[in-house]
Amino acid sequence: MDRFVLFACIFGAWEISNEVISAMEPQLGWWANPVAVIILGLATLYISSQIVLIFEKILKIR
Repeated sequence: MDRFVLFACIFGAWEISNEVISAMEPQLGWWANPVAVIILGLATLYISSQIVLIFEKILKIR
């Protein structure tokens, strides 16, 4: 389940990456690409771990 949720979050981050980069580009210029990758990577890890915790609480695994 962990890998499926992580893969789904990575796919979601990939889908919105162009919009995030285009929104950040006027303020950051060429720095928008690396900053967006770092932010999306960290957000993906955090969100996927929180989703897994919620599923585990619902299924009473923990």
